[in-house]
Amino acid sequence: MNIGISVAHHARRHPRRVAVDEDGERSLTYAELDARSSRLAHYLAGTCGIRPGDRVATCSTTGWKWSSSSSPAPRPAPSPPR
Repeated sequence: MNIGISVAHHARRHPRRVAVDEDGERSLTYAELDARSSRLAHYLAGTCGIRPGDRVATCSTTGWKWSSSSSPAPRPAPSPPR
C-alpha cells in the first residue's frame, strides 16, 4: 500500500474531511494533506532527484508535520499558471 496514493484518493473523494487532528490544536483536511505532500514530492524530485520508487528516510516528531512528510507520492508536475 502506498500511503501517498491513499491520501490522494481520499482527497478526491472527501476533500473537506479531517485527515489529521493534533489534539484539537491543529488539523489538516485530506485536501490540505494531499497538497502539502504533493509540494514536498515535487521539491524532492526537483531538488534531490528523487524518483518514484526511491526510498527516503525522515526523522521527525509525531503530529501533523510528520504526516505531511510521510505521504509524498510523486505526481505529474502542476501546470504553470496562466
